[in-house]
Amino acid sequence: MKHNKPSFMFLFTAVCLGSILITTFSLFFLSIVNYRAVSYKHLETNITEQVARMQARVIDRFREWSNLISYAAIASSPFMAAEPVDTQALQSLFKRFMDAQPDFWHIYATNNLVWNKPGGYVVYGNGRMPNDSWDNTTRNWFVGAKQNPRKVAYTEPYIAENNDRLTSATDNRDYGGAELYRKGVCSNQRLNSEE
Repeated sequence: MKHNKPSFMFLFTAVCLGSILITTFSLFFLSIVNYRAVSYKHLETNITEQVARMQARVIDRFREWSNLISYAAIASSPFMAAEPVDTQALQSLFKRFMDAQPDFWHIYATNNLVWNKPGGYVVYGNGRMPNDSWDNTTRNWFVGAKQNPRKVAYTEPYIAENNDRLTSATDNRDYGGAELYRKGVCSNQRLNSEE
């Protein structure tokens, strides 16, 4: 029996096919690695852009709330400067602000006295009256407003009794010539709106 040596063409074809297979698998592997790197980079870019857009929306929303609470404080100052305080006009004004801004859960005004003590008051836009143990002078928004005079002050978000996530903004600027900290307008904003 005679052993035939493989022909040159057979060996050449085998080497070429082997090289093609190795090159194909190498390129396939490199493309997968590169695709993952590109995908992660694309994902990272998308997430960074989305976070930036969300931050801009939050900043815009807080700027809008700050402006609205300032407008409410300016508009309410004549009613708050009256002696006695015109609670009916304040409630009507705040109701209009609440109707115009659906994220305002409450908007209300108070002074630096406990609301149910002589000289103290609180007026809610929705007509709500707090219980007798509620002390406006110890609330986070009240303390924050005193610590940030002439600015709109925000509290940390908190959960309200109706399970809405809220933050409070208080404007205690002296728009009506009233003594500083004497009067302030406060609003609670919903943080879980769909927009």
